[in-house]
Amino acid sequence: MRPVKWFDNSFTSLLSSLLFMALSAQSYAKGIANEHDYLFSLSLSELLAIQVTGVTLTPQALKTAPSAVTIFTHQEIKRTGFTYLDELMNVVPGFQSYRTTGSGAISAFSSRARRISGPAAEILILVDGVRLNEPRGSGIGQVTPKYPLTHIERVEFIRGPGSAIYGSNAMMGVVNIITRESVNEVAARLDAFGGYQSSILSSHSVGEIYMELFAEFERDSGDEFSLPNSFGEGRVETDDPKTLDMFTVKFSKEAKSLAFNYYKLTAKHFFETSRTSDKHNIREVSLQSLVWQQEVNWQEVESNILLSYSVSKFFTGSQRTAEGALFDISLPASNEPVVKESHYDDYAEARFQWSNNWNLGSQRSMQFGVEYRQLDAPEALLHSNYDVDAFTQGSTTVSYYGTLTPTSLLQRASSRDIYGLYSQYQDEIINGTHLTLGVRVDYFSSIGSNTSPKVTLVHELNENHRVKLLYGEAFRAPTELELNVDVFQGAKGNPNLESETVKSTEIIWLGGWHNMGTSVGYFENSFDNSIVFDRSGARRTYKNTALDPLHGFEFEFSYEFNQHWLVRSAFTHIVTKADVQYLEADDWGSLTVNYQYQNWNANFIASYQGEREMAATDDNGNRIVLPDYWLGFAKVIYRFSNEVESYLQIKNLTDKEYASPQAPASLDEGAPNRGREVLFGLSWQF
Repeated sequence: MRPVKWFDNSFTSLLSSLLFMALSAQSYAKGIANEHDYLFSLSLSELLAIQVTGVTLTPQALKTAPSAVTIFTHQEIKRTGFTYLDELMNVVPGFQSYRTTGSGAISAFSSRARRISGPAAEILILVDGVRLNEPRGSGIGQVTPKYPLTHIERVEFIRGPGSAIYGSNAMMGVVNIITRESVNEVAARLDAFGGYQSSILSSHSVGEIYMELFAEFERDSGDEFSLPNSFGEGRVETDDPKTLDMFTVKFSKEAKSLAFNYYKLTAKHFFETSRTSDKHNIREVSLQSLVWQQEVNWQEVESNILLSYSVSKFFTGSQRTAEGALFDISLPASNEPVVKESHYDDYAEARFQWSNNWNLGSQRSMQFGVEYRQLDAPEALLHSNYDVDAFTQGSTTVSYYGTLTPTSLLQRASSRDIYGLYSQYQDEIINGTHLTLGVRVDYFSSIGSNTSPKVTLVHELNENHRVKLLYGEAFRAPTELELNVDVFQGAKGNPNLESETVKSTEIIWLGGWHNMGTSVGYFENSFDNSIVFDRSGARRTYKNTALDPLHGFEFEFSYEFNQHWLVRSAFTHIVTKADVQYLEADDWGSLTVNYQYQNWNANFIASYQGEREMAATDDNGNRIVLPDYWLGFAKVIYRFSNEVESYLQIKNLTDKEYASPQAPASLDEGAPNRGREVLFGLSWQF
């Protein structure tokens, strides 16, 4: 744990940022009303009545939405002691997230204990209706691994298949993020152990044009760790600093809007590609997108046309050998270690989507639409100070360049056209019984087509009890990485991969009263053509294979004792799963207690994660098992007025030392996680 740094250079930087942002904010503030978020007056009954939009693309009450859904509003999120989306996931039924040795910036996550792809590509992430997943790996783990909660108005965690609406990647779930609008706010956070964050949200109108601005800047000094030396005996002392810059600006006029989004994160030291080296370890990722939307209404049909273009980049730098490892075979002779940088530049996606909602009656509607996506994945190259190809092929002479030079192919260039066509019918067939029928057909060039049907029934037994019967099929197309990675990396892409598919059946009971809500669900998933990384042969590659079914239970409970006390809990138990899913826990859950009184709000969260296994084995050949653990998070908010509030936030309240599982068999220790974090924050709405 780092010593407390009450006043350092970051504090000066924080004050400078706040002054700049406050002055900028005032220029946008005229004519805009203050946002009053009712932090201290939102009741459980109001929370249960919040509309869900990501399940069917139409607003629906949580109690009748044809899926397993957990919602967090901005008011709830700001009460918690969490900062990023991956942290919030650990209090959602079915979802779990944990740190890996891939990078200090990466936290792997899964839905219902299935994560066999690297960047969690089985889960689709949407931000205001736009895919956040990037083309190379089809997940957000590599490019936007830390998504800040500051910008979120509402997030819907939708568990189960969503391909009948969204196509590929919506296989095990969808995370639908709706960002904040019509807000004028400046906020700042100071980390007692080094680092700061500052953000601004501003809304402004000029004539008929309405502008929304969001910007967030973060500088995190990180924690201190003692890690096993990847290139010799003993241990190395390191840390995990990172910087985050995020910017969004949106212009709207009547039914049209144009938005530009920018995200960049840099992480250093710690592990990088499961190796230690403070001198060379770095990861820098960025994502930029331009999104245009147009709403068109014709009689009873509401239409939305979306055009978007996104470009992602990332590079990783790491040390690959000990110093002097190539001295005897290098030419000219050098004691320098092998250093590499992997450059994945300008991965682009263009998207066109036309979606429609046709109102056929008070309780009857049809949704339909088309989508076209074009992926462009250029050739990715490795830069190194040695001829890495000669080294990996066992050559007795390896050229030493002295500087980082493009030497090897990482991933072959590729491009792909994707077409999607979907239709959905919703009807209250008899009083209190809601039917949803949906199907989508997708075609991926050079891969093939997939059909994803959905059939659901939601029956309201009475005012307090409801039953959901859900069946759906979903798929995930192989990523450009899985198809085209080059053999130099120790893996070979497989251009003959087929899409993996899932058939899912669920039954959910929901109970809802004025001061209490609960749900219990059981799910069964069966898989075909699962895409796994085969490590058994001399040449490791990706392949399609059969996996065992996945069965489990999910539980949620909320109870409002009175106007001051609110309790929320969640628990997930996996009955059976495939052996390749050993990194994921079988049991996990959380308990949240919230107390509010006048201008004070106190929130405490206890999060539990069950045992997990690693690829590394013990002396008996059994996988090493990491113990279960509890974590505590706390946050106290004091509101001076409707405009100004401050808070004290503590993560890992008990300073628990715990490790999360790793896939490389060479690591017999889990990845260490951050210790206690103490954060002070202030926000001003104007």
